[in-house]
Amino acid sequence: MKILLGLIGVVIAAVLCGSIWRVRVVERLRDTVLTDDLPSAAVPSLPPIIEAFAAKAGSVRGDLASQIAMSQSAEIRRGKGADFMMLTADHLASVGHTAFVWNARVPIGPFSAVRVIDSFTAGTGSLQVWLLGALRVGNATGPWLNKGEAMRYLAELPWFPDAILGNPALRWQVVYADRVRVSTSVGNEDVAVEFLFNAAGDIVEMHAKDRPDDVGGTTVLRDWRGYYRDYGEINGRRIPLSAEVGYDYPDGYEAYFFATVTDYTLTHRD
Repeated sequence: MKILLGLIGVVIAAVLCGSIWRVRVVERLRDTVLTDDLPSAAVPSLPPIIEAFAAKAGSVRGDLASQIAMSQSAEIRRGKGADFMMLTADHLASVGHTAFVWNARVPIGPFSAVRVIDSFTAGTGSLQVWLLGALRVGNATGPWLNKGEAMRYLAELPWFPDAILGNPALRWQVVYADRVRVSTSVGNEDVAVEFLFNAAGDIVEMHAKDRPDDVGGTTVLRDWRGYYRDYGEINGRRIPLSAEVGYDYPDGYEAYFFATVTDYTLTHRD
């Protein structure tokens, strides 16, 4: 009995230490994003269609937030044809720099069965998976992830209209009357996504080429697609309150992530 109790104590101690370490990891990543204040370089005039989108969202030059925090209720699956898992997530994005931290929880009852920390800070991507919120069982990094995470930041700009006006690292180009391309640099490589607008001037689709997809430890480049729906105002910004993303496979498109925005907070610098 003493041995059993001792083993239980060791496991509890390990879990507690792991949980403390995970919290510190999240705090460190969030601190990196939070130190990214609005840069002194002004963002030049943008194509009228994207300027109008930001204005319709409620973003105003000279009164932009420096960070945006968002909460989500979502579903995600690990690969093509896999089952979906329900999750909740907190998402923090920088307005003046290309940076974010996404902290997700997959619950079982009152417990967090899996924690996923997806981030892009200081030009580096990271994807960490924690079991029971305390034991790290995955930690992906590398150039392919840097590219994928930067593309994620670009694809989520409809959720962060202040970044459209406030991030000088973004480059915009009109492709067609209803289609705009936005790009940024990751190391020595440029990454880009394209947004498709409807007749009302809302971004309704995203398309991108060659986004990395991990398939059993092998990186495959696939066309990437997203859809934005249910535009509405939440805490001062008009944004799509639901969205999905997925990949184009040889037999067609399949989504792997659906999200609904449940809370939204703007942080202004003093």
